[in-house]
Amino acid sequence: MTPLALAALLALASADAATEPWLPDGELRYDNEVQGDLPSEPWWRSLDDPALAQLVELGLANNHDLAAAQSAVTVARAMAAQAGAALAPVASIDLSSATNPMDSLGFQFGGAGSGAPASDDSPETYTTASAMLGLSWQPDIWGGQILSWRAGRFDADAAQGDRDAAALAIGTAIASTWYDLVATRAKLSLLEDQRALVADLLALTEQRYSQGELSGLDVLQQRQQLAATEAQLPAIRAAIHQLQRAMLVLLDQPDARLLPALPSALPEVPPTPPTGVPADLIENRPDLRAAMARYESSDASARSALRGFLPTLGLNAKGGRQYFVTDETKEIDTWTVSGSVSVPLWQARGAHTGLQVSRAAQSAAAHALSGAAMAAVQEVEGALAVEAEYRLQVEATLRQVEAAAAAFEQSREYYLQGLITYPQVLSALQANQQARIALLSAQRALLDARISLHEALGGRFATALEVTP
Repeated sequence: MTPLALAALLALASADAATEPWLPDGELRYDNEVQGDLPSEPWWRSLDDPALAQLVELGLANNHDLAAAQSAVTVARAMAAQAGAALAPVASIDLSSATNPMDSLGFQFGGAGSGAPASDDSPETYTTASAMLGLSWQPDIWGGQILSWRAGRFDADAAQGDRDAAALAIGTAIASTWYDLVATRAKLSLLEDQRALVADLLALTEQRYSQGELSGLDVLQQRQQLAATEAQLPAIRAAIHQLQRAMLVLLDQPDARLLPALPSALPEVPPTPPTGVPADLIENRPDLRAAMARYESSDASARSALRGFLPTLGLNAKGGRQYFVTDETKEIDTWTVSGSVSVPLWQARGAHTGLQVSRAAQSAAAHALSGAAMAAVQEVEGALAVEAEYRLQVEATLRQVEAAAAAFEQSREYYLQGLITYPQVLSALQANQQARIALLSAQRALLDARISLHEALGGRFATALEVTP
């Protein structure tokens, strides 16, 4: 391939612009934006739950998936360093020694032998030896090796982003499992309290039946209500055991007794945190940092592949001492300097196919980054909207609980006074139970929305996380 053809190829490939990814700019805003920068501290601390903070820190220190992700980071950085080593000269010390029969000495110079009879005291062998210091270097005159090294560095950054994303996912999983556990335990406490209320009401019903004030049907209905409440308890206790085992897996711990004591209620969700702007997601979300690094790596690889069509230069230098040993030793200092230029002429379609592959990989990485960025913006938008709606649901359900509790207490008083029938009391009791369970579900949903919002916003806290591979 002539230099003119190489120049034309370079110009043609450079003109083929790479696919540009879509990224949110600084002018884009969230629909429900909360002004301010995203807090730098781990998000779970905002919930003011020491038990959760303890669990997340324990999980990040022991989780096997996170340790495997850290090992991948170590491998990627080592490979990047290996690619960078190709930029430096290579130095070596070459030592050699050979012993040959004396008769072969003349043959080495085109004769059949030395041409003279050897005397009795002439040595039968001779030895040649050398000690040489060599230096070779292939200057990166077109920057192809530097681009390969940069691609390796971006691959390591992508692995780091994957590790940080794993840390964020583990924290989210631990928080979700923990609050599922707290909510389930709170539901168990609620049902146990309701069971006590139903049992007290049953005792009252049986007393009034014995006095002839109620029918046997009222007693049977209350017993049925008590049995229905008790029937829910085993499934709730089983769910607690399952959630405890799931938490132990996340924490890599063998014994449920190592878990902190369960609080009696879910924590109050604080006000919505500052969200920044969509452009901040590129730095705050580790999955987007990884996608960006992969795009940069593919771009560097594509440009490096293009430079594979250009000539390469090689420089070599060697110097040292050579020895010739018979019955005496002769030595001489020697050195050599050489250079070479390699011009690609024909590689079938190997180089062209490699360039096409790298360009296609670059385009795929750009589209992947664009899709991830768009999805990230919508995830934040969705999480903000969902949290706002669940806040309204919690407020409405609180009013429902207050009204249902007051209605039940009022109906109980009227029942004791004989002013209303038992079915009316039973209806008020069931409404009170359902309202309290609905409030617990709404509070758990609001917490889940907050966790989803923090997962969508990401955070820089994971970059400082130290993990032992």
